[in-house]
Amino acid sequence: MKKLLLAVFSITATFSLYAQREVPQERMEQIYEEVKTPYKYGLAVAPSDNYHKIDCPTVFRQGDKWLMTYVVYNGKMERMAVDTKPG
Repeated sequence: MKKLLLAVFSITATFSLYAQREVPQERMEQIYEEVKTPYKYGLAVAPSDNYHKIDCPTVFRQGDKWLMTYVVYNGKMERMAVDTKPG
């Protein structure tokens, strides 16, 4: 039992040391400069009416289908939606 606890502690300590590495501010600024854009294109997905709002569109491929998940907010609650399109 002690060996198991020691192994778990060692693995946890190793992962926590790895996860705590810091990214220097200079590198963060360099990445920001590479990816920033001055352009605002509006909504990526627009609802059909003014009563719903859509957020967090995420497009990905699964097999031969393209899928998009997004969050729809109707003023009271949010729900997750999924659309598909054949490849």
